[in-house]
Amino acid sequence: MPDLDDFRMVVPFRARFRDTDGMGHVNNAVFFTYCEEARAAYFREVARVTNYRQASIILAHAACDFRSPLVAGEEFDLGVRVERMGRKSFEMAYRAHARSDGRLLLEAGSVQVAYNYETDRSILVPEEFRRQVEMFEGHSFSAG
Repeated sequence: MPDLDDFRMVVPFRARFRDTDGMGHVNNAVFFTYCEEARAAYFREVARVTNYRQASIILAHAACDFRSPLVAGEEFDLGVRVERMGRKSFEMAYRAHARSDGRLLLEAGSVQVAYNYETDRSILVPEEFRRQVEMFEGHSFSAG
């Protein structure tokens, strides 16, 4: 997989016809859904999160650089990882490549905040979550 070696988690996808727009390629907004699916897979696999309300995580920011069009039926791989972890938030990175020719499709990032839904306030990233991510990623994150 080109340029996905530095991602410990890679999620396979196939673009669906319903994901395309009038121009015949996958609509830009759909790429955020692909990232969301990869993020959910990461949380399920790494931290065993299945109920996001109990996980105390809220999405605060998402950005995507679109590098190449994708059409219905194309298969691609989307790498996802935690890049930085602070005291109350953490950043995730995403990169996708087409399986057919290896072309770069997107580079994206998101910021998640540890959050208490009952008090509507940010909280410290739970130590258990931090530990699970550090174990999976193979390094520790300073809480700076």
